Amino acid sequence: MNNNVMMKSLALFCALSLLISALPAYAAQGAGMEAFVRAVHEQMLRNWPHMDKAWPGLNYNQHPFILFYVDDELLVNEAWLLNTQGVRKLDEKEYQGIAVPQPDGYSELRFDGKPGLAMSVDDYSLSQPRAQEETYRTATHEMVHFYYQPPQGEMAGSRAQVYPLDAQPRLYRAMIYQHLIAAFENPAQRDEHLGKARYWLNLWGKGTKRSARRLQARTSLRAPPNISRT
Repeated sequence: MNNNVMMKSLALFCALSLLISALPAYAAQGAGMEAFVRAVHEQMLRNWPHMDKAWPGLNYNQHPFILFYVDDELLVNEAWLLNTQGVRKLDEKEYQGIAVPQPDGYSELRFDGKPGLAMSVDDYSLSQPRAQEETYRTATHEMVHFYYQPPQGEMAGSRAQVYPLDAQPRLYRAMIYQHLIAAFENPAQRDEHLGKARYWLNLWGKGTKRSARRLQARTSLRAPPNISRT
């Protein structure tokens, strides 16, 4: 009986030790997005207030930058507002109506009446080397295209093209592509990423049948004649 009590006590002690040792990891995981955001914001503060010195006319002090942290279904876990005045987490009601880009994607927006940019990251994005720097560079670069680059005139191509009026199919395909790349680069999580790619493939196939047929038709037309199609 005493041996049983001793063994149970030892097992309980080991379990508590494992739980206590895991607590910092859980805390770090929860703080991961905030640390990422503040690192990006630190780079912004070093450069954005002085952009007009390098390129007269650029006023990055007026631009809000909203960074979304999304899950695998593009649901927003967190949203952060970054500008040259500070950084803070947004309440859900504050970002309602703002289009959430795909992870590592971007879109223009207006927030509190000011022109700005939105970007999204997910767990895979956060795990990549130089992710903070790439996020900062993309935001800084795209502001120029959205708000300071002179109009280039109408782009070549048919005005009947669906994109960007119907952006959803391309969003689904981008998510498929992202998870296929992740499966290739991370063999240990291969099945997980392939499963997520299948999820987005099913959404694309069910919800955008016309887009799927158009893409399949274009692929068939472009395939070399010596390649059999299935």
